[in-house]
Amino acid sequence: MRPLAALVASIAVSTPALAQPVTYQGSLGVEGAPANGDYDMTFRLYDDPIAGEQIGADAALLAVPVADGLFSVQLDFGPGAWAGTPATVYLETMVADAGSLAFETLTPRQPITPAPLAVESLNHPVFTLNDPTYGTLLHNTLLPARLMLNREFPVNEGDYLTLDAPVPTQTLGGLTVNTTDPLARPYYAYASGGVTSAFTWTEPAEQVWRLDIDGEQLAVDSSGNLTAQGYARADDFSYADPQERILTIHPIEFHAMFAGTWAVQEFYGNASDRDEVATQIRLPQGAIVTNVRIFFFDSVASDYGVVVRRQTIADPTLASISTLASFETSGVSFDMQIIQATQDRLFSPFVIDNTQYAYTITVLPTVGQWALQSSRLHACQVFYTVPKPD
Repeated sequence: MRPLAALVASIAVSTPALAQPVTYQGSLGVEGAPANGDYDMTFRLYDDPIAGEQIGADAALLAVPVADGLFSVQLDFGPGAWAGTPATVYLETMVADAGSLAFETLTPRQPITPAPLAVESLNHPVFTLNDPTYGTLLHNTLLPARLMLNREFPVNEGDYLTLDAPVPTQTLGGLTVNTTDPLARPYYAYASGGVTSAFTWTEPAEQVWRLDIDGEQLAVDSSGNLTAQGYARADDFSYADPQERILTIHPIEFHAMFAGTWAVQEFYGNASDRDEVATQIRLPQGAIVTNVRIFFFDSVASDYGVVVRRQTIADPTLASISTLASFETSGVSFDMQIIQATQDRLFSPFVIDNTQYAYTITVLPTVGQWALQSSRLHACQVFYTVPKPD
């Protein structure tokens, strides 16, 4: 007989509902050239690439057509051939010219990928089909099983489902969960001991991806907006545009600088000179102060000033104090007044650096004392922006 050679191109399951038969596609050569014509073929399964025991029955086929070296056959190795088989089995092929009975055994035996073994589980006794409640079910109750697609071994010891996606460089390859209803919600769940601890899903109508851990914790929409429950911590969270904030300071937080007594809400000073009341500004690191407003009641026509200062933390001396902004306005008798730091008052925004400086706001009448002016401080507002969550 002429020398033959066979090379397996692929082995695939012919129908997802049956383990038998499986489709075997291969190539056959004669004296180094692709074979053409009809050939008788016999296929056997073994548990070893060289010797070992035969698995199941012979799959004998007559007059298999081969064109340009290629052929495709359906192989049936008998009932239960796949039950209890090792992870990898080996296919031995014997070929003869049609009707000659002069079979030649081709070497080496070809390893069969786990795909037919996985599909065999549909006919395995430990699997149940067509459950009246859930439909078609696959469940193995006898032995732990691992499912591997396009590979022989798991990537990690704990992998029970492993998929190799044979895709080119920089192209996508993975797993898709698709719902047949366009408005249904595809999801992926995490469970331990039969209890779901977390799951993710998408809202197709809203184009939102959600994460649920004992209640919804995270949501991301198609515009990239993220909503998180509880606290979100990260060094690199930042806003696309700085967010505006307002710090409102109650009068009770101010104290008299020179009178030696803590200020009260109406701030009637008792110093012999003029009384300055001050408070510390506490803002997030990196905040940019853009404006300061002071609300007070003025019973007489007078001027009031506001000074924003910073002092070096490591240097408690007066020399380390610098003025960041200073502005004043004329009061109107018996009216609520607002002193506002705006650009026309020569106020320049400044950045808060809590690692080096402490910041204060001082409010004072430009002439006389609070007592003489019969004035009352009502509130202070600091306007600022933050580049990231504060």
